[in-house]
Amino acid sequence: MGKNFLLTEEQKKMVEGKLLILREKPRIALVRPENKFSLWCYSVAVHRNFEILVLVAILANTVLMAFHQVGEAEEEHSND
Repeated sequence: MGKNFLLTEEQKKMVEGKLLILREKPRIALVRPENKFSLWCYSVAVHRNFEILVLVAILANTVLMAFHQVGEAEEEHSND
């Protein structure tokens, strides 16, 4: 018996399709815009530092929301 003996034919086709996609590793073709402003936005968005800036902003927001939540929880307990 094979490793997929419990799958239906439709499920086997789906698994084969996913494996094919993973093997092929499709490449994404990014087209550089021609408009100067669009090109500037594109350049900012694909720069590595922009990715780091977004990650730092998300982490900072998460930490600030956590601190805010802790303050609210302490206020609820003091009101009881």
